[in-house]
Amino acid sequence: MKTLRRITALVLSLILIISTAAVPASAAPAAQSPENILASMSAEEKVAQLLMPAFRYYTDSDGTLKGMAELTEDAAKCIGEYGFAGVVLFAQNLADTEKAVKLIDDMQKANAVHKTRLLVSVDQEGGYVTRLGHGTQTAGNMALGAAGSEALTAEAAGIIGTELMAMGINFDFAPVLDINSNPSNPVIGTRSFSDDADTVAKHGVSFVKALQSAGVISTLKHFPGHGDTATDSHTGLPLIDRSYEELKARELVPFKAAIEAGAEAVMTAHIQYPQIEKTVYTSKLSGEEIVLPATLSKIVITDILRGDLGFDGVVVTDAMNMDAIAKHLDRYDAAKLALEAGVDIILMPVDTSTSEGIEDLGTYIKTLAGMVAGGEISAEKVDEAVLRVLRLKDAHGLTNAYAPADASNTSAVGSSAHHGAEWEIAKKAVTLVKNDNNALPFTGGTVSVLTAYDNEVMSMEYAVGRLKDENRLPAVMTVSVHSIQKSTAEEATALTKGADHVVIISELYSAAGLANDYSRKVDAIMDSVHKAGGDVAVMSCHLPYDAARFQAADAIILAWSARGMTEDPRTAEGAPAQYGPNMPAALYLMLSAEGSPAGTIPVDIPALTEDVKYSGTPLYNRGYGLSYGDGFCSRAQFVKMLWEKAGGADEIFPKAGFEDVPGDSAYSAAVDWAFGKGIVSGTSASAFSPNRGLTRAQAVAILWRLQGKPLVTGVQNPFTDVPDSAYYKNAVLWAVAEGITKGTAETTFSPGSLCTDVQAEKFLRRLFDSFSYEHDPQNNPKAMADIVRDRDAVYGFKPSPYGSLKQYAGLDWRDAANVAEWRQTREEYHESLEELYGIISDMEEKGSSTEEIARAVSTRRNELRLEASADDPEALRLTKERNLASYGHEEGPLPEDLYEKYGSWETVISKALSANSGMDACLGLYDTYYQLYKTLGQISD
Repeated sequence: MKTLRRITALVLSLILIISTAAVPASAAPAAQSPENILASMSAEEKVAQLLMPAFRYYTDSDGTLKGMAELTEDAAKCIGEYGFAGVVLFAQNLADTEKAVKLIDDMQKANAVHKTRLLVSVDQEGGYVTRLGHGTQTAGNMALGAAGSEALTAEAAGIIGTELMAMGINFDFAPVLDINSNPSNPVIGTRSFSDDADTVAKHGVSFVKALQSAGVISTLKHFPGHGDTATDSHTGLPLIDRSYEELKARELVPFKAAIEAGAEAVMTAHIQYPQIEKTVYTSKLSGEEIVLPATLSKIVITDILRGDLGFDGVVVTDAMNMDAIAKHLDRYDAAKLALEAGVDIILMPVDTSTSEGIEDLGTYIKTLAGMVAGGEISAEKVDEAVLRVLRLKDAHGLTNAYAPADASNTSAVGSSAHHGAEWEIAKKAVTLVKNDNNALPFTGGTVSVLTAYDNEVMSMEYAVGRLKDENRLPAVMTVSVHSIQKSTAEEATALTKGADHVVIISELYSAAGLANDYSRKVDAIMDSVHKAGGDVAVMSCHLPYDAARFQAADAIILAWSARGMTEDPRTAEGAPAQYGPNMPAALYLMLSAEGSPAGTIPVDIPALTEDVKYSGTPLYNRGYGLSYGDGFCSRAQFVKMLWEKAGGADEIFPKAGFEDVPGDSAYSAAVDWAFGKGIVSGTSASAFSPNRGLTRAQAVAILWRLQGKPLVTGVQNPFTDVPDSAYYKNAVLWAVAEGITKGTAETTFSPGSLCTDVQAEKFLRRLFDSFSYEHDPQNNPKAMADIVRDRDAVYGFKPSPYGSLKQYAGLDWRDAANVAEWRQTREEYHESLEELYGIISDMEEKGSSTEEIARAVSTRRNELRLEASADDPEALRLTKERNLASYGHEEGPLPEDLYEKYGSWETVISKALSANSGMDACLGLYDTYYQLYKTLGQISD
């Protein structure tokens, strides 16, 4: 029956051809309204107006497949014979700017006999997916998400739009609005702005508006979302098992925002959504039933996209020759289903790389026209689709007579100005996520840079060259660059011999790469360099998830794109061949102390399991990023700082139960305290997200809750970016009233901006400086601030201005009883503290020396420890060991004996720190005496 149907369709199409007046070929038609053009079109013309073929390759007389840089006779004849919606171009068509302009010009001339001009489309997303051989790549979408500026996104999209229009390309299949929520996604990845819906929406809207300002039609893709897949639709048929409500809450958010911003086209996704579309089709590949993918779903295209989201523009399919469609469906069934679903343009329906393929395209058109004539495809649906295409063309002046292109207008393509802007954006996107012991930036010594591929060597040398040209490469530094593409681990390691610093490029394209030979090669190199006393920085150059893989590195920096160079842009004649700015921009910042990474990761980077697979727990949370000056404060850091400053160590709360807060972590007690006090609630029922960057809104909300959520009346909200409905509004007003913050400008608070460590410290200091507390170590850390300011100097660490009163006062009862259930009561603790304060005060009035006061306090302190531990044998044993901390003796000297032996407390502390017994055994010395003497002003640093 299917064969008979096709024959019938062909016969009917021939009848339609004979009965329809042909368009004169002698002159281009005058501009007409879309409605008038539609009324004059034959069935074949209508079908052709819904097709967008590619003329990517051709087959020469020897049977060799070649890229079509010049329009072939077959292709020109095909374009002239049928009035297509447009054509889609690829890198093979656009390798040379001058030739590409002529190719497009020739295509439009071949099409000039038809009623409308061609939509000339391309995938110029920026970053990983770009087609212009000599154009500006730009940094890419995830890099723009890392840079965090919608203005930069608009600038990048503006560059893309300007260059496309200069070449005669009027239709861009961009931006990608997929939310890359699945780290295992093999096809979206860095093409996405973020794994956060609102972030994708904001950048997507900026991208759309900038393209439109340049005169280019933007295309939102891949509707309704390709981000949460682990299958590439080019090679398989993905499935996303989500309800419509879930899609509305996440995947559809960016599409809705961009449609409301005026986007004119949408590209569909070849993805099954079984909770939304229930219709099935018997796969010709497997014989099994498959759910109709979104491209062919009336529910997705007509009901959701056009109905619920109100989109009345042009819907174009993703390429119909992709395996997701081509391997499972009959091509005519696929076309019918797409048109019936509400699609307007069928992209790449037939392979046109041979003369037979071009002829087959004619058969395809005739067959579909026959199916329309026979009622198998709705003629009404076809007319609606054609009218939408014609209206889009009319809006962009494509119903007017074609004017030949002027090749002299292409000076903007790959211009130095565009590359300069591209470079600055790429630098702002570079993100630092690990920098142990301030390994970066390298400021001297020998640096060995190891690239993953040969074509990246020039990229690294370009960065070094720029630094030299700008006199920013340290004079005491030498840099060598080597490709390890073909090297064994041993050969690669040999290239690092004698290097003080090693930079290794990592390029992750799929989850499988986490455990491949190259990753193991990186492991071996790092191990060798560390054994030799050098340090290693890993530069992640594609998917950022390999940052979790190389935690042994001293530093990890994210560049977001791995495209190399074929020529040095500094010495190229004319516009250089397209190159990636990301890798050299990252190395540039690694080798110069005059700049610092400023990007933050726009996706969560999960920790890895023991078998090197993604876990469900983030290692680095979205929004995290370090700089060479000061890093961003994490949620865990802030809560721990507050816990220590507010005397929270005195209160015991049950475990909060967060799966991502290990019980032995430095901040677990602080999180338990904050959760128990109602200060924080976590990011979900089971997660606290300790490493996630702390926003300004979160910081003031936490402090506000600590104060019992006081209401501020009679104060008008001065900030335009703090909505009345925001959960943090009252907290912000309170913080302003109390002088904790003034906002980032007169009318902005920047609630979503991340706090640096310094800013977080300021918030805390202003809070505790603004309030008077009782003399109570649980509620008044300020009372002991002068005692605790320099405690960490003893350990050789950066001084911390605040901490637990009990810890700094040397009365940490839990030290003596962590292994037992014993807890010193708050009342007993206060009495003990007051007694020690009394001893100090009385002896000062009597004129006692510092040494005498210290001996008296330490003696009584040790007695109090023993008294507090008396009811618990294990606690008592630990207390005695601490009080009698020795240097290799079973029962060593008491602290006062050491003072008598060495004559000064400075010497005693020095001996304690250098003793073989280690720091822990000496807590009784430097935790109490040093601080007391510093407080009394007798010891200076």
